[in-house]
Amino acid sequence: MVFRSIYHFTQAIEQGISTNLVAYLTAPENRDLGVVKAPRPQRQPPPLDLSPFPGSQVLTPRSSVMVKAMNRAEKAES
Repeated sequence: MVFRSIYHFTQAIEQGISTNLVAYLTAPENRDLGVVKAPRPQRQPPPLDLSPFPGSQVLTPRSSVMVKAMNRAEKAES
């Protein structure tokens, strides 16, 4: 983006608007040149998983895997 904006700076020099490249490119009225980027919002880090096997599904009595296994066992008994 800096290379493309040098053309605009040379035009500003010829018109007598500016003589300093950095000041010209960082001026608020020249934001449309896209040289200075807006800061991005910071992402929240994911919560820390302290389980012994991070990322694995824990089998609890209410988990869908456990319920399906219990249903299969009940069907097999009947």
